[in-house]
Amino acid sequence: MKNQTFRFYAVLFIIGLILALVAIGVISPVETIQVNPSLKVDKNLDCQSVSYEELAPVYENVTEQREIWGTCQVFSVENQTNQPKPCITANETYIVTIQTGYQNVTKQRQECAEDSYTITANSITEDIIYKQFGRCSYQNITDGIVITCDSKYDGNGDGKCQSGESCCSYTVTSAGIQSNCDLDSAFVEQSKPLEVRK
Repeated sequence: MKNQTFRFYAVLFIIGLILALVAIGVISPVETIQVNPSLKVDKNLDCQSVSYEELAPVYENVTEQREIWGTCQVFSVENQTNQPKPCITANETYIVTIQTGYQNVTKQRQECAEDSYTITANSITEDIIYKQFGRCSYQNITDGIVITCDSKYDGNGDGKCQSGESCCSYTVTSAGIQSNCDLDSAFVEQSKPLEVRK
Protein backbone atom coordinates (compact mmCIF):
# COMPACT_ATOMS: atom_id res chain seq x y z
CA MET A 1 0.00 0.00 0.00
CA LYS A 2 2.85 2.39 0.86
CA ASN A 3 4.57 1.67 -2.46
CA GLN A 4 1.35 2.40 -4.36
CA THR A 5 0.89 5.68 -2.49
CA PHE A 6 4.50 6.66 -3.22
CA ARG A 7 4.11 5.89 -6.92
CA PHE A 8 0.87 7.89 -7.04
CA TYR A 9 2.49 11.02 -5.58
CA ALA A 10 5.58 10.53 -7.75
CA VAL A 11 3.40 10.52 -10.87
CA LEU A 12 1.57 13.65 -9.66
CA PHE A 13 4.91 15.39 -9.08
CA ILE A 14 6.16 14.54 -12.58
CA ILE A 15 2.90 15.72 -14.18
CA GLY A 16 3.06 18.96 -12.18
CA LEU A 17 6.66 19.52 -13.23
CA ILE A 18 5.81 19.01 -16.90
CA LEU A 19 2.87 21.42 -16.70
CA ALA A 20 5.03 24.03 -14.98
CA LEU A 21 7.71 23.79 -17.66
CA VAL A 22 5.10 24.09 -20.39
CA ALA A 23 3.56 27.14 -18.72
CA ILE A 24 6.77 29.10 -18.15
CA GLY A 25 8.76 27.90 -21.14
CA VAL A 26 12.05 26.06 -21.18
CA ILE A 27 15.51 27.49 -21.72
CA SER A 28 17.58 24.81 -23.40
CA PRO A 29 20.98 24.82 -25.13
CA VAL A 30 20.88 24.38 -28.89
CA GLU A 31 24.60 24.73 -29.60
CA THR A 32 27.70 24.29 -27.45
CA ILE A 33 31.01 25.96 -28.31
CA GLN A 34 33.91 24.36 -26.41
CA VAL A 35 36.51 27.13 -26.78
CA ASN A 36 39.12 25.41 -24.63
CA PRO A 37 39.09 22.97 -21.68
CA SER A 38 38.21 25.75 -19.21
CA LEU A 39 35.86 27.83 -21.40
CA LYS A 40 32.49 26.73 -22.78
CA VAL A 41 29.71 28.79 -24.37
CA ASP A 42 26.13 27.49 -24.78
CA LYS A 43 23.73 29.18 -27.17
CA ASN A 44 20.23 28.86 -25.65
CA LEU A 45 16.70 28.79 -26.99
CA ASP A 46 13.60 29.88 -25.10
CA CYS A 47 10.85 27.42 -26.04
CA GLN A 48 7.19 28.02 -25.27
CA SER A 49 4.25 25.68 -25.71
CA VAL A 50 1.62 27.44 -27.85
CA SER A 51 -1.99 26.35 -28.30
CA TYR A 52 -3.66 26.63 -31.68
CA GLU A 53 -6.85 25.38 -33.31
CA GLU A 54 -7.04 23.22 -36.40
CA LEU A 55 -9.95 21.82 -38.39
CA ALA A 56 -10.07 18.04 -38.11
CA PRO A 57 -12.47 15.64 -39.82
CA VAL A 58 -15.20 13.97 -37.74
CA TYR A 59 -15.88 10.29 -38.40
CA GLU A 60 -18.81 8.06 -37.47
CA ASN A 61 -19.37 4.31 -37.66
CA VAL A 62 -22.47 3.35 -39.67
CA THR A 63 -24.05 -0.10 -39.95
CA GLU A 64 -24.69 -1.24 -43.52
CA GLN A 65 -26.15 -4.39 -45.06
CA ARG A 66 -25.16 -6.37 -48.09
CA GLU A 67 -26.62 -9.39 -49.87
CA ILE A 68 -24.76 -12.70 -49.91
CA TRP A 69 -25.14 -14.47 -53.21
CA GLY A 70 -24.97 -18.22 -53.63
CA THR A 71 -26.58 -21.04 -55.56
CA CYS A 72 -30.17 -22.21 -55.15
CA GLN A 73 -31.84 -25.29 -56.55
CA VAL A 74 -34.81 -24.19 -58.66
CA PHE A 75 -37.26 -26.68 -60.15
CA SER A 76 -37.29 -26.58 -63.91
CA VAL A 77 -40.66 -27.45 -65.45
CA GLU A 78 -38.97 -28.07 -68.77
CA ASN A 79 -36.49 -30.58 -67.44
CA GLN A 80 -38.60 -31.71 -64.50
CA THR A 81 -35.53 -31.48 -62.31
CA ASN A 82 -33.93 -29.03 -59.88
CA GLN A 83 -31.48 -26.71 -61.59
CA PRO A 84 -28.80 -24.61 -59.82
CA LYS A 85 -29.26 -20.86 -60.24
CA PRO A 86 -27.65 -17.80 -58.61
CA CYS A 87 -29.72 -16.39 -55.81
CA ILE A 88 -29.51 -14.39 -52.55
CA THR A 89 -28.86 -16.79 -49.72
CA ALA A 90 -28.42 -14.34 -46.78
CA ASN A 91 -27.95 -10.72 -45.66
CA GLU A 92 -24.80 -9.59 -43.84
CA THR A 93 -24.33 -6.52 -41.64
CA TYR A 94 -20.99 -4.68 -41.48
CA ILE A 95 -19.55 -1.42 -40.12
CA VAL A 96 -18.42 1.42 -42.36
CA THR A 97 -16.55 4.51 -41.10
CA ILE A 98 -17.68 7.66 -42.88
CA GLN A 99 -16.75 11.33 -42.54
CA THR A 100 -19.66 13.40 -41.26
CA GLY A 101 -18.05 16.86 -41.02
CA TYR A 102 -15.31 18.88 -39.35
CA GLN A 103 -14.63 20.22 -35.86
CA ASN A 104 -12.10 22.56 -34.25
CA VAL A 105 -9.38 20.68 -32.36
CA THR A 106 -6.95 22.37 -29.96
CA LYS A 107 -3.34 21.29 -30.47
CA GLN A 108 0.04 22.24 -29.01
CA ARG A 109 3.28 23.15 -30.71
CA GLN A 110 6.68 24.33 -29.53
CA GLU A 111 7.84 27.78 -30.63
CA CYS A 112 11.48 28.56 -29.94
CA ALA A 113 13.45 31.80 -30.15
CA GLU A 114 17.08 32.62 -29.49
CA ASP A 115 17.41 33.69 -25.88
CA SER A 116 20.90 33.91 -24.44
CA TYR A 117 24.46 32.68 -24.21
CA THR A 118 25.57 30.80 -21.11
CA ILE A 119 29.29 31.24 -20.51
CA THR A 120 31.15 28.83 -18.25
CA ALA A 121 34.71 29.87 -17.51
CA ASN A 122 36.74 28.12 -14.79
CA SER A 123 33.51 26.79 -13.20
CA ILE A 124 31.98 30.31 -13.06
CA THR A 125 28.75 30.72 -15.07
CA GLU A 126 27.23 33.89 -16.50
CA ASP A 127 24.35 34.44 -18.94
CA ILE A 128 24.17 37.10 -21.65
CA ILE A 129 20.41 37.53 -22.24
CA TYR A 130 19.58 39.22 -25.54
CA LYS A 131 16.17 38.05 -26.79
CA GLN A 132 14.46 41.33 -25.79
CA PHE A 133 17.26 43.38 -27.30
CA GLY A 134 17.96 41.87 -30.68
CA ARG A 135 20.16 39.12 -31.96
CA CYS A 136 23.73 38.02 -31.39
CA SER A 137 26.39 36.17 -33.32
CA TYR A 138 29.86 34.98 -32.36
CA GLN A 139 33.32 34.82 -33.86
CA ASN A 140 36.26 32.74 -32.68
CA ILE A 141 39.45 34.48 -31.61
CA THR A 142 42.78 33.06 -30.44
CA ASP A 143 41.92 32.56 -26.77
CA GLY A 144 38.12 32.81 -26.77
CA ILE A 145 35.18 34.21 -28.73
CA VAL A 146 33.66 37.62 -29.42
CA ILE A 147 29.85 37.83 -29.13
CA THR A 148 28.35 40.73 -31.11
CA CYS A 149 24.73 41.84 -30.66
CA ASP A 150 22.75 44.50 -32.51
CA SER A 151 19.43 46.09 -31.59
CA LYS A 152 16.15 45.15 -33.26
CA TYR A 153 14.84 48.63 -32.42
CA ASP A 154 17.24 50.81 -34.38
CA GLY A 155 18.92 48.07 -36.40
CA ASN A 156 18.01 44.99 -38.40
CA GLY A 157 18.60 42.49 -35.56
CA ASP A 158 20.88 40.19 -37.56
CA GLY A 159 23.63 39.89 -34.95
CA LYS A 160 26.06 42.06 -36.93
CA CYS A 161 26.99 45.56 -35.89
CA GLN A 162 26.64 48.16 -38.65
CA SER A 163 26.72 51.92 -38.82
CA GLY A 164 23.75 53.57 -37.08
CA GLU A 165 22.82 50.51 -34.98
CA SER A 166 22.95 50.14 -31.21
CA CYS A 167 25.39 47.33 -30.54
CA CYS A 168 27.09 45.43 -27.77
CA SER A 169 30.12 43.22 -28.08
CA TYR A 170 31.47 40.82 -25.48
CA THR A 171 35.00 39.45 -25.56
CA VAL A 172 34.85 36.13 -23.74
CA THR A 173 38.04 34.44 -22.56
CA SER A 174 38.98 32.20 -19.65
CA ALA A 175 39.82 35.36 -17.73
CA GLY A 176 36.23 36.63 -17.92
CA ILE A 177 33.95 38.85 -20.02
CA GLN A 178 34.82 42.32 -21.31
CA SER A 179 31.86 44.27 -22.67
CA ASN A 180 31.77 47.20 -25.06
CA CYS A 181 28.36 48.72 -25.79
CA ASP A 182 27.55 51.50 -28.25
CA LEU A 183 23.92 52.29 -27.47
CA ASP A 184 21.81 55.09 -28.96
CA SER A 185 20.44 57.32 -26.18
CA ALA A 186 16.90 57.24 -27.61
CA PHE A 187 17.00 53.45 -27.58
CA VAL A 188 18.32 53.31 -24.02
CA GLU A 189 15.29 55.32 -22.88
CA GLN A 190 12.94 52.78 -24.49
CA SER A 191 14.58 49.59 -23.33
CA LYS A 192 17.43 48.46 -21.14
CA PRO A 193 20.59 47.27 -22.90
CA LEU A 194 21.71 43.66 -22.75
CA GLU A 195 21.43 42.09 -19.34
CA VAL A 196 24.30 40.05 -17.99
CA ARG A 197 22.90 37.56 -15.51
CA LYS A 198 25.26 35.88 -13.03
